[in-house]
Amino acid sequence: MISTLRDELFSTRPSSTLYHYTSLHSFMGIIESRQLRASELRYMNGSTELLYALDLLQTAITARSHQTTGNKVLLSNFSKWLHNQIARGPMLFSESLRANRNLLSQWRGGCSNHGEGVSLGFNHQAIQSLASAQNCGGEDYAFT
Repeated sequence: MISTLRDELFSTRPSSTLYHYTSLHSFMGIIESRQLRASELRYMNGSTELLYALDLLQTAITARSHQTTGNKVLLSNFSKWLHNQIARGPMLFSESLRANRNLLSQWRGGCSNHGEGVSLGFNHQAIQSLASAQNCGGEDYAFT
């Protein structure tokens, strides 16, 4: 079940430039440090990605639970474990990159001071290569 869900979630690979929206202050930090850092998911403005993933998993668990009679306890325990992991589990990090170069919702969410910020474009192949070289998932590196 997990491998099928993982394959579905990670099936999309980018084919164009990926953009990171950020404030001018954060942009200067990226330039000065020459690093783009991931943030802990539970403390991000856009933590909806984590909730979306949890919702997908919960939907799959519910569907599987209706299809079988023998694994209901296991599926219920897995569901409880997922919720516990999200609330108190190990840190989960994410970096938000979009294929959209100019998207109003990203200007509002990723940039402070009324959309004053920048949209940095990155080569999708370079991002994938760097992520793999730094053990950030390699083949499991998700672009959603």
